Amino acid sequence: CEKIDAMKGCKIDGVVLTAPYYGGATDAIAVSWFSRIADRSPLPIYLYDLAVAVKYKITMPQCSKLPNDQRFSRFIRDTTK
Repeated sequence: CEKIDAMKGCKIDGVVLTAPYYGGATDAIAVSWFSRIADRSPLPIYLYDLAVAVKYKITMPQCSKLPNDQRFSRFIRDTTK
């Protein structure tokens, strides 16, 4: 979250997030991670599904559990195809 704070005032369009990769993510951990960042960020959040690197696949059912407000963009970049 310190990096999110450091971006305030920067001329950027949003924040790109992967699932957390230390310790292995579960659905509950990933949803909590994305939600905490979205709550703290003044910028839109974009999900980057980089399962090959983080060993966790972002799914649409999981995304339905995320905050439904303008801070959280529902765009997902899928790198598995």
